Amino acid sequence: MGEAFMATLNRKERRAQRNESNTIGILLRLFFGLSFIGLAVVLFGEFDYNFIF
Repeated sequence: MGEAFMATLNRKERRAQRNESNTIGILLRLFFGLSFIGLAVVLFGEFDYNFIF
């Protein structure tokens, strides 16, 4: 009985840790994606202005 309970507890902890790391990965991807888009907008914006003028 006790061993089964501990196994379930460990499984739940492991699942929580995986969700946490997954959330961090998503946040990192969002951050890099936004910074990359911002950089592209700035670069291409300047490029477009130079192209127009």
